[in-house]
Amino acid sequence: MNAITIKAINPSSSDDFLEALDLQRRPIQQEVSSKRDMKTMLGVRERINKRVKTANKTIKHFKEEVARCNNQIKKRGPGVAQQVMEFRKKRLIKEKRSYEGQRDMLNNQIFDLDRLMFAWDGIKDAQQIASCLKAFGTELLEAFRSF
Repeated sequence: MNAITIKAINPSSSDDFLEALDLQRRPIQQEVSSKRDMKTMLGVRERINKRVKTANKTIKHFKEEVARCNNQIKKRGPGVAQQVMEFRKKRLIKEKRSYEGQRDMLNNQIFDLDRLMFAWDGIKDAQQIASCLKAFGTELLEAFRSF
């Protein structure tokens, strides 16, 4: 983040005063960096989306494995083999829940990025509106002065 420096103005020196006025009138040149930042946010969002897709594939695989375990448990009668399959099923469900938690966390990150980009766009729109209103105000004053 850029630090703002404040320069003390000597009222007796007109050069310092004019320089300070000139600094206030200069538009802030951050358009280039804001476009780069927006592309960076979109890139981050895309990478997170890829990770969500990978997590969804893994969760789907675990669901299929749990279904296979259920079928094998039904086929086998009570005994050690059935207990082993139930233990495997519990382990698979636990891993699936872990991946679901990661997926939910990633989805929350995407939601936060979307909110940030929406706020960013709102700020940019407000800046444009403010600059248009300022230009309109100066034109209006000039029109009144010409009367």
